[in-house]
Amino acid sequence: NMKLACEMVNQIVSNPESSIGVLVDSDLDGCMSATAIVQFLKSISVNPKIFFHPIKAHGLTTYNIDEIENANLNLLIIPDAGSNDTQYCSRLTSHGTKILVLDHHEIVEENPYAIIVNHHLDKTGKLNTDLSGCGVTFKFIQAYAEDNAIDIGDLYYDLVATSIVTDVCSMLHPENRALVEYGFNHITNPMVATMFEKFNRRGNNPLGVAWGIG
Repeated sequence: NMKLACEMVNQIVSNPESSIGVLVDSDLDGCMSATAIVQFLKSISVNPKIFFHPIKAHGLTTYNIDEIENANLNLLIIPDAGSNDTQYCSRLTSHGTKILVLDHHEIVEENPYAIIVNHHLDKTGKLNTDLSGCGVTFKFIQAYAEDNAIDIGDLYYDLVATSIVTDVCSMLHPENRALVEYGFNHITNPMVATMFEKFNRRGNNPLGVAWGIG
């Protein structure tokens, strides 16, 4: 659904009056995913509303649906969650909010109320289904940037690498290994740089990040 996702977001972003929200999932992969998409949106002059969970929770829940619904968004982006949130996605879309899910979790429930970018939807067996939520979010950013001739340089790789390690994604897939190695050697986020410097007592490697930051 990557093409559909890029087309929808481009259509909404092109209207300066549009209101866009991002729901931050309450673990490190969720924080990295939200950071990536929020920073990218800001780089294209979009200042999204950011929603946090009041407790440890994932996706759309009874704890946040009212706040998000009352925000009257044109678009809600849910990174690292949301694939199976059919009930609340239906509720939001009935009020005119479009939903983009950028997720890596297994799909157990049909959800026709959102555009879902999730490698588990792949029927070819060619996609990396061990990627983190931030990794899937990064794939969307790459696709959108390519479609719109935006140069993102080496941004976001450090977020992806950190998320792969801390979300305990398999390192058997060569793409994950490449993303981790490249990301740990291309730190561009100031907060990640500070954490790497202060907390990775075992080095800038999976062990150091898992125990120092995760």
